[in-house]
Amino acid sequence: MSGSSVLSRVAGQYARAATRRYLLRAAVALAILAFVPVVAGVVAGFHNLAIVPIELAAIASMFVLDRVVTPIIGRWHRGALGEEYVGTIIDGLRPEAWLAIHDAATGRGNIDHILVGPGGLFTVETKSHRGRIDPMLVDSRFLKQAYAEGKVVERITSLAVEPLLVFSHAYLCGRAVSSRDGVTILPARMLRRHLAARPQGIPASRVAEVHAHLAAALESASAPD
Repeated sequence: MSGSSVLSRVAGQYARAATRRYLLRAAVALAILAFVPVVAGVVAGFHNLAIVPIELAAIASMFVLDRVVTPIIGRWHRGALGEEYVGTIIDGLRPEAWLAIHDAATGRGNIDHILVGPGGLFTVETKSHRGRIDPMLVDSRFLKQAYAEGKVVERITSLAVEPLLVFSHAYLCGRAVSSRDGVTILPARMLRRHLAARPQGIPASRVAEVHAHLAAALESASAPD
């Protein structure tokens, strides 16, 4: 897991790392594109007719790079902000006996947050979409992702898991909390209330035990062969 233990990882860590990688690649690509006309000019003796096509090609490449890479960086950045915001809410539940694992690699993917507490066991898939969202129009890929994450944790712990799809900065049309295809959909502002309303799922004496078992299993799953 990129050299860090499961319990030392913070919310949005993977998304932040991805943002930095794309920024670095974009910077390197731009530097190369800016340098190519200079080299071409030296080789061609700065003959205008010789280097104009190269300059035009470099400019066109920069334009394409901006149109393709910039939106990708923006998405990763917004995703990191959303995960960090939800992570702050989750970490604030610790005094209420909730323990969390953030940015958990499973060997097959990444789970934004896993929560263990009095109300049971939950996986949280965070999305950074804004505005008002109709639960019935939520992308089915988001629901499949969230549902699959819950099943992964169920297999590890042999305990029931409620998968949550949490929108960090959006509101749901109609009911504040909805359910679809086995996934609970809610905005981040309702997360604390939703968890507080859950019936007793795990005895308080077992919360730390389940959390430790899950962390150890994820550590093993993400370790290099």
